[in-house]
Amino acid sequence: MRLSIGAFFGLTILLMSSCSGGSGDSQTDDDESPLVEDGDVDGPPADGDGADGDEEQGCETDTCDAGLYCDPNDGLCKTCTEDRHCGAANPLTGITPICREGRCVDLVCGGFTVFPDPPTGVELPNRPLEPAFTDGMLFESGRAVFPIGIQPFDQARMSAVRNAGFNLVLSNGDCCQGFGLEYQTETVLYEARNADLYAALRAVWPPDQIEGQNQLALLESLRDRGNEPPLLFWIGADRAASQGLTEWAPDLEEYVLDASTSKLFAVAENTGADLPALTSARSFYIATLDPAAEAPGGEISRVAGLAPGKSVWARIPAQGINAETAQAIALHAIGQGAMGIIFELAENDGEIVKADAEAIAPAAGFLRRYGALWLSPRDTEAAHLQTLPTGVVMLAYNVDNKSIVIFLVNAAQTARQIQLVLSPRNAPYCLGRKDQDLTLHLTRETSLTLELPAKGLVEIHFTEAAEPEG
Repeated sequence: MRLSIGAFFGLTILLMSSCSGGSGDSQTDDDESPLVEDGDVDGPPADGDGADGDEEQGCETDTCDAGLYCDPNDGLCKTCTEDRHCGAANPLTGITPICREGRCVDLVCGGFTVFPDPPTGVELPNRPLEPAFTDGMLFESGRAVFPIGIQPFDQARMSAVRNAGFNLVLSNGDCCQGFGLEYQTETVLYEARNADLYAALRAVWPPDQIEGQNQLALLESLRDRGNEPPLLFWIGADRAASQGLTEWAPDLEEYVLDASTSKLFAVAENTGADLPALTSARSFYIATLDPAAEAPGGEISRVAGLAPGKSVWARIPAQGINAETAQAIALHAIGQGAMGIIFELAENDGEIVKADAEAIAPAAGFLRRYGALWLSPRDTEAAHLQTLPTGVVMLAYNVDNKSIVIFLVNAAQTARQIQLVLSPRNAPYCLGRKDQDLTLHLTRETSLTLELPAKGLVEIHFTEAAEPEG
């Protein structure tokens, strides 16, 4: 046991007093009576005693070595065994002293985990892209990419599209059937390259064009467009099922990928539609969600079940929805396994509905800010829901082995109440909603009852408590 200087001299005086003169009676450390009672001994009080001879000896809290506490019962500095040994929390500073492995330490909650806006753009190379899939995840030049697309787009405001958070533009026009369409798609690719965005083009429609009189020119045009740096993939068939052409998509897949050997091929379908069987490792599906559904992301699960091993992206019709709804539907889709998000805007006489474009822009920025999380493994141990109401998903991510970020998403039309149980690996820890302050929790498990808004989400952070800096 370590003693402070004050404690050492206190014990020295105690021993000297008990050994000099007097009756020779000894006193124990637990005796709280003064060493010299008034009237017991004539003459002045012993050195070091007060006027009444009853001044307590021993340590003060601030004289103990770092991590030790002063035991008021015997005046000794000791190692702690309980949090109460270390004192009470300071409500002004937020500092809470606790006992950790025999030491008293001060803990405080810092701020929320910060996710700064990443740079806009995709760093297009000066060569044709060579995208590929690994476990359904898109990679380009060795980098994992989470696509955030818009279809159609305002070609005159491509930089604004990029700055809003999108990294992909999809053209509704056909690519390569005659000079006029070639010129239009060349302009799309040129503008996308200047704005540093990926691009996707619809290859050829209707499919019988590949057997028409201009088939050689068409094939050459596909090859030329495929060598343009911004082109990421071909939309081979869009809503083919509604036109009774689903069975033709595999032939189109083979034709397009033979003509454009380094690109991807996508089939985009409406909710609940039949799917063509795609065989190439460079092919994937885009599932169109129903924003009004109670669990819109369920379409992702359906398509993934029909095409195991294939990457599935979500397309969200954005007519009349706000940013909060767009975020909730997008995260519900990600929770069901979507590897990319595309927002589909409405057109009025060939013009994009401006209000819809402005409404979903914050949702694109949100997805971009947290983009690294969507590509990360989820933490399945830090938290769980006691029940899982329809339309609710939980996405939990371990950020740096100390901080956990949880998104609780309700894509249903009505509010949902959920019971969230947190089980952080270490306690104490700090917990808080993104719109509230972090608070310190000393026990390892905490149960929270939360109200999730309709078509909305709640973001929760928790992290290990830390000793205050300085």
